[in-house]
Amino acid sequence: MKGTAWRAVAAAELRIMLRNKAVAATVVLLPLFVAFTALASPTPDTVAHSVLFMLLIGVHATLATTLAARRGDLFLKRLRSGADPDASVIVGLVLPAIVVTCGQIVVLIAVLSRTDLSAPDNPALLVLAIVSGALMCTGVAMATSAFTASAEQAQITTMPFLVVAIGGSLLVQDRAPENLQWLGYLVPGDGVVDLVTGAWEGMGVGAAFLALASVTAWTLIGAVLGIRLFRWEPRH
Repeated sequence: MKGTAWRAVAAAELRIMLRNKAVAATVVLLPLFVAFTALASPTPDTVAHSVLFMLLIGVHATLATTLAARRGDLFLKRLRSGADPDASVIVGLVLPAIVVTCGQIVVLIAVLSRTDLSAPDNPALLVLAIVSGALMCTGVAMATSAFTASAEQAQITTMPFLVVAIGGSLLVQDRAPENLQWLGYLVPGDGVVDLVTGAWEGMGVGAAFLALASVTAWTLIGAVLGIRLFRWEPRH
């Protein structure tokens, strides 16, 4: 990665993101509002679904919206025409949303530590869940943006992944028999939820194998789709 180009892009993107009231509300206010509802019922399962929702909104939805908007105003094309590598530009574009969202999750965990909910028994598993979930949402967001003609349209194109990730996990947990609970790992999101929950339950890496495999698989799927489908210019 050449020089500090990604830092300049990230700083510019963060300023643009916070100046846009709609995007700022999406990436800052909405996830925090929903996440802090976990305070009403501070259980590992509630926290896990709050973390997943924050990643889906703060990373996936925000990045799909941002990338579609930057493509539409030809900002991506201008960035790519410079001397900086594509990877440097992409890192700069996605980093602000990831950092802001992960920061929100840290605040949530810190606040919850003041409640009856104890600190996680396996913090490393919690960190792994957050990082892997953010990477998964980033890759899928890049792929989703390829089918998103404008920032406004992102409200529709990001919905399927959000519904499948949240709804699929809840449906399997609530309805599937215990011997079929593994089906949840076939949908994105369930692995993240299990890893976060397992962090409080003291789950070891061995016991978390299926959850880790699920998140890893969806991260790779997102990365491959993101790289193959991502577009720098609007279609004519």
